[in-house]
Amino acid sequence: MYCFNKMTGELIWNKSIGFKIDASPLVSKEGKVLVVNMRGDIVVLDIETGQTEHQFELGSPVFSNPAVNSN
Repeated sequence: MYCFNKMTGELIWNKSIGFKIDASPLVSKEGKVLVVNMRGDIVVLDIETGQTEHQFELGSPVFSNPAVNSN
C-alpha cells in the first residue's frame, strides 16, 4: 500500500499489509484508510502516518471494495 502527495507525487508512506490487495482502498472523512486483502484481513490505517490502527481477520478472501456507513 502506497500513499503519495497528490500535488508533487512524493511518497508519503508505504505499508505492507501482508497479502495481495485486489480491491480499492476506501478513504474516510475521518482520515482513515480502509484496506482489505486476499487473506481476509480488514485493516484500518491512519492516512497521515500509514500506521495500523485496527486489524480484523475475516477468514476468507475479500474481492470487492469496502464501504462505510457514517450514520
